[in-house]
Amino acid sequence: MSVSKSRDEYDIPFNFVHFMKFLKDNNILATAIAAILSDRINEITTTFVDYMIMPIINRDGDKDGEKDIKKLEDATFSVYGMEFHVGKVIMALIKFVIITYIIFLIAKSIKKIGEL
Repeated sequence: MSVSKSRDEYDIPFNFVHFMKFLKDNNILATAIAAILSDRINEITTTFVDYMIMPIINRDGDKDGEKDIKKLEDATFSVYGMEFHVGKVIMALIKFVIITYIIFLIAKSIKKIGEL
């Protein structure tokens, strides 16, 4: 006995109620809101680091007209004609550590406030 289904039996009609249930069951709205908030928090922390913390690191302590960390930031090395900008990577890692620590402090403060 052969069971064959017509093409119409495989078509899934759009059902708004099931679609809304899917969104609710999978927390799609909360995920979208979290993604938007994450982007804004990233902008705030990056701006804070770039304009409040990095000027301390990028200072010109010896007054020679060039920021003291410039030599580190511009550090490169070449291998077989390929130039690697390791200084840029180091600066990105420094920013990452600073931003991560700031987020840690914020999360710790929020948790402490929540315990009150």
